[in-house]
Amino acid sequence: MVYKLKFIKAQNVWFNSKTTIDKNADIVFYNQSDLNINKKFNVKPFVTLLVELNLDENNIFERFAKSVRYEINRAIQKDNLTINYYYKEFSETVLQQFINCYNDFAVEREKEKISGIEFEYYYKNNQLAITTISSNTDILIWHTYIIAEETARLKTSNSIFLNQSNETKNLIGRANKLLHWKDILFFKNLNLKYYDFGGWYVGNDDKKLVGINKFKESFGGYKATSYNYVKLVSIKGKLFYLLLLIKKVLKK
Repeated sequence: MVYKLKFIKAQNVWFNSKTTIDKNADIVFYNQSDLNINKKFNVKPFVTLLVELNLDENNIFERFAKSVRYEINRAIQKDNLTINYYYKEFSETVLQQFINCYNDFAVEREKEKISGIEFEYYYKNNQLAITTISSNTDILIWHTYIIAEETARLKTSNSIFLNQSNETKNLIGRANKLLHWKDILFFKNLNLKYYDFGGWYVGNDDKKLVGINKFKESFGGYKATSYNYVKLVSIKGKLFYLLLLIKKVLKK
């Protein structure tokens, strides 16, 4: 399945999938794969943290940091939170609500907004899972996942966090940990093999990303390295990629 990206048709391949390249694709983006094709471009190592889902539930939980286990148990016992799971057959309204909420989050954090095209691609291909956790009727956290090759790969995690009271921020923090735990159990019950935290920052300069690393590490996963790269299929794909490189150079 391909999707439109500007004036070309693109296809995404995750992990070491043997997915057939669509004859209409101009460019193929390989995500977290081995280096197993010829004529690769823009090869970048990708480090992430994986939790093995074939372990016993208690074994998985006991590998979490003590503080994480405490906050999860507190959230379960005292916070009266509601979790919803959306996978495969769910309303496109949920998808649009997520996109709107993510873009509000992006404005707050000065991050790039999403157009929704990529998420619609995964949604139509039954590869998108969305989970939420709510207090009363207010959604506190959204998680999205790409499901491929027996792996649930975290794509986004967002909340409206700034300009909240300390009490609400603490609640959101506990809710986020609980949602990760419940997501792990949800995907384990689907007989998936890995829960992928969607990346691990290699470096020490960006203190915010170092903090995110520590958060992910507190769930007891292990590091794994793969590669992201591009395969240019058509002349249009090559032209698009060239323009993309020029755009990056001009931004510097």
